[in-house]
Amino acid sequence: MNNNSRQESFFMKTLNSEKIKYDNMYKYKPEYGSANHGRMSYDIISSFKPKSVLDVGCGNGEFCKWVYDNLCKDVYGVDFASSPSLEGPTWIKSFAHDIPIDDNSIDIITTFDMMEHLVEENVVSVLKEFKRIAIKNCIFNISYFPSSKNGIFGENLHPTIKSEDWWLKKIKKVFEIDDDKIKIHYKPIINTEKKYSYIVLYL
Repeated sequence: MNNNSRQESFFMKTLNSEKIKYDNMYKYKPEYGSANHGRMSYDIISSFKPKSVLDVGCGNGEFCKWVYDNLCKDVYGVDFASSPSLEGPTWIKSFAHDIPIDDNSIDIITTFDMMEHLVEENVVSVLKEFKRIAIKNCIFNISYFPSSKNGIFGENLHPTIKSEDWWLKKIKKVFEIDDDKIKIHYKPIINTEKKYSYIVLYL
């Protein structure tokens, strides 16, 4: 087995291991994935008046449903573990690094509280997939802290806990953009000193 094959094998083993973890979360902790982390970005995404939206790591699909009901009908939700049942959007069960959607076909890609769930080795491949698909904008909401809920074996669900600067460097390098193509919106989290940050890319 050559080096590329070994890397690909390790990559798929990591993905499959992560999928099993989240399959178990949805099976044994059905309340998991019920939060709509995109709700505080409604004003941001509405200002773009998108004709198509792809939400990666869509969970129960509430954000996609809101977009479908209020902004546009060409809406897709991608998740490798959850299976939303809400009517309207198109639901796709897929890994985030290999989404069955055409190049340059979606106005806005959103991802809320998902990127930190990736293992660090898989971050770049997912960002490259977003770059391949997005036409106008990407909106990232990334947690920089350990998960508030643990896995069924007590494990932290955020394997990639990094600073905002770390994430921005990764994003800028993959998308080949400078600071003038990025705007960060900060939203306060109720009853805490922490804030949600929404990183918006202008492509």
